[in-house]
Amino acid sequence: MLSDIHRRTRLIRFLIVGAAALLSAILILGSIPNFRYSSYGTILFPGAVVIGLIIAGLSMYVNYASHYRLESFHSDNLRLLNETIRWDRPAFVEPYQLYRDDFKQLKKLLQCKRGVLYIYEKGRHTPVAFFGLKLSEIRPFVFQGEMESRVDKSAIPSGAGLFTGMSGISDDFRRAVGWNSQWIIRFDSPGGVSATAVFSAVPRSSLKELHEEILRILINRISLELDYTVSRFGCRSLRKKCAELFNENINLKKEFRRKVYDIHSLFKESSNLYTILNEEKLLNSFLLMIMGQLGLKKAAIFRFDQEGGLYHAKYGRGIAEEVIRSLVLNPEGAVISGLSALDGPGTLVELKVPTGNDDEMAALMKSGFQAYCKLMAGGLTYGYLFTGEKLNDNKYLQTDLKLMSILVNMMTSALENINNYRIIEELSFTDSMTGLYNYRYFYKRLNEELFRSRRYYRNLALAIFDIDDFKVFNDTYGHQAGDTVLRQIGTYLRELVRATDVVCRYGGEEFCIIMQETDLGEVRASIERLRKKIESYEFESEYSEKTQKVTVSIGAAVYPSDAETADKLIYCADMAMLKAKSEGKNLSNLYSDLNLPAENWNKKFRTRKE
Repeated sequence: MLSDIHRRTRLIRFLIVGAAALLSAILILGSIPNFRYSSYGTILFPGAVVIGLIIAGLSMYVNYASHYRLESFHSDNLRLLNETIRWDRPAFVEPYQLYRDDFKQLKKLLQCKRGVLYIYEKGRHTPVAFFGLKLSEIRPFVFQGEMESRVDKSAIPSGAGLFTGMSGISDDFRRAVGWNSQWIIRFDSPGGVSATAVFSAVPRSSLKELHEEILRILINRISLELDYTVSRFGCRSLRKKCAELFNENINLKKEFRRKVYDIHSLFKESSNLYTILNEEKLLNSFLLMIMGQLGLKKAAIFRFDQEGGLYHAKYGRGIAEEVIRSLVLNPEGAVISGLSALDGPGTLVELKVPTGNDDEMAALMKSGFQAYCKLMAGGLTYGYLFTGEKLNDNKYLQTDLKLMSILVNMMTSALENINNYRIIEELSFTDSMTGLYNYRYFYKRLNEELFRSRRYYRNLALAIFDIDDFKVFNDTYGHQAGDTVLRQIGTYLRELVRATDVVCRYGGEEFCIIMQETDLGEVRASIERLRKKIESYEFESEYSEKTQKVTVSIGAAVYPSDAETADKLIYCADMAMLKAKSEGKNLSNLYSDLNLPAENWNKKFRTRKE
């Protein structure tokens, strides 16, 4: 089209130049007087002037028109070319948005009223862009025959680059498309992706060289965009997969951190569990720990009662106290006997709906318990742990069962730890010869009982007695016979005193008794009765054929009338015992009967402390 404009412009300029030359010749002739005033001159000269003016105006118009058309042509084509070759697409666009943009350029270039761009994928033609049609008029279709009709393609650009070609549409393909289409452009991408552009009319035959080049650029670019979109989809799926893996990684990190926190809290709680040496506190802490770790609503521990011969719920959490007290289990009932020998400690067994008159099972399930397991300590059955439903009302998972087994084993170790501690404590507080408490336990227990008596305003008595002439006894019968007497006195004392009294070996042949809630009259009768019982007791020994007898001298003091502290109470009882020894032995005295001045105590106590 650009060459046509230049050719027409040159022709018009040639005609104007010829006319100007003819006019010049006439004007030159008009300058000759004989010719100007002749009959021809008077006619030709004015006409030449008029014609010259017309030619000049026509020349100016042709120059302006040709210049405007050239500018308009260059502007339109440069704009079309710029829109065609530009590649300022955003990094992330909607699927097929590239096709829609370029298909609009095809619409401008081919000047068709209707058109649809189909992408061939998965065995069918799918519309991705269209103009001049309603959405309801377009549909995907499957077509296996020839798309193009046999037409003359001489006026249509043939394949160039990635461009396959343009042709008319076969009748079969037109019926498959479903709307009155007339022309088709097919193109393929290097990656093997096919696309088809279908239009309502034959493109204008006046496609010039530049338009043909623009058409080829558009078609080639759409072909490249096919591969680009496929790559985009592949990259998008990869990005989606990476995003999923990233989210999964975040979730795994959160799960890992939660597990680490759970393990840390479990380790911390288990460490605290092993430091608890009080059985009641241990069981309550264990219930709180197992409810927190497993997310339980309630839990309870049943212990065997020796007196009643039944299992009672001794400790419970998340359940009313009256309900706890009402739950009782028979050792031979269906619940306890339901645990087989294979169900070791920590093996959780589900409570089953009772089929008969199983009141125990019904009561447990009514209280909200769902499962139970055995607790062991020292190789023996310690009790049974019953657990309720979870806070989220879910069933127990396999991880819950494993965690339950770990916690129960920890509980077993903690119970054995308490048992070992009791044994060690008993050994540290027990006199190995007599089996009575030693002086360390005596002094500790005396302070505890004084604190209790002071708090509740009660009396507390302390009696100390010494075996009379025990050195003479050892020298006469031997030290082994003396040890036998000490052991038998220890056994006999436990039989003589009350269950609430605390009997200890003070040291050597001295013994002491802590008597709770005992006043002066009661302690006077008690120590006298004790003196007489020991006096009449016959001590047997394998080192002598005859039985031996011993006597004791006893002294006692009472809180708060005689003393208000442990040290002064021991001093007062000791002074009463020494008074009995000085008065002839085998006697019992009360400190209140001695009438000793208070300054005596103060002086001797200060000396003892120093």
